[in-house]
Amino acid sequence: MRVLIADDDTAIRDTLSLLLRDERYEVWEAINGLDALQLMRKATEPLIILLDMWMPGMGGEATLLATLAVEGWQTRYAFVVMTANPQHISDHALAILDRYGIPLILKPFDIDHISQLVSRLAARFSDSLVR
Repeated sequence: MRVLIADDDTAIRDTLSLLLRDERYEVWEAINGLDALQLMRKATEPLIILLDMWMPGMGGEATLLATLAVEGWQTRYAFVVMTANPQHISDHALAILDRYGIPLILKPFDIDHISQLVSRLAARFSDSLVR
């Protein structure tokens, strides 16, 4: 299973990458939403995306909106949204997270919680591939 970490903070990408590689995930990294979208288009298998809301250039909300426009995105991508500033998330973005059941993780985050979320999302994809 592949995980894309989209975050402009190198320390966060490094920490998550180390954790997920130790758990045998293939990890891709992006420093903003535009880079993330380019990598998402290259993915031929389901992809779990850990997405920071606040990045230079294209942030998390714009990345989510671009992804929602892709037909069948829910069978291809699963998101976990991360932020250190929940008070700055727009009502529109919160509505999207709520509507699609996308988890919102506050930074600093609990590494075990992230690990459990990724594991649950990977199991969801595995179950859908078996059927």
